[in-house]
Order: sequence, then structure tokens, then C-alpha cells
Amino acid sequence: MRRSYIFDLVGEKVTPVALELQALDVPFVLASAVHPTELAVPPVLAGVANSGKPTDLKRLVDALKAFQTRPLQRTEFAT
Repeated sequence: MRRSYIFDLVGEKVTPVALELQALDVPFVLASAVHPTELAVPPVLAGVANSGKPTDLKRLVDALKAFQTRPLQRTEFAT
């Protein structure tokens, strides 16, 4: 069974968390109001699904469900 975790970083950058998740081959979805071009500045976040803020619950759930329906692949992560 896969688990979902929600972290509120209270103004801190998500990049260190994303790098650790990537290193562990753990898929993740962002919920950020930051524009996609700004998110892509740290390459680890380029192409990662972002449900946006305010978070569209259906979009977030659909992104998480996608992880259940396909095997994990290293290529899912931007490097």
C-alpha cells in the first residue's frame, strides 16, 4: 500500500524535500502557487505535477491516483 503525506513547509523551499524523495524513488505531487517557470528553476521540480493553490482537490487526487496505476519509473522525475 502506498501512503500519502502532506507537508506544510511554512515559507521554506521544497527543493531539499524533492531531492530526497527523488533519491528514494518516491513519486510526489506539488501544491504550489508558484508559476511553473519559477518552479522549474531547480531542475528537480521541472515537470512535477502541481495541483496549484488554492488546491484543486480533484486535480490533486487524480495526480496521486496516477501513481497507483503505473509502475514507478525513474524517468518520471526531472533531473
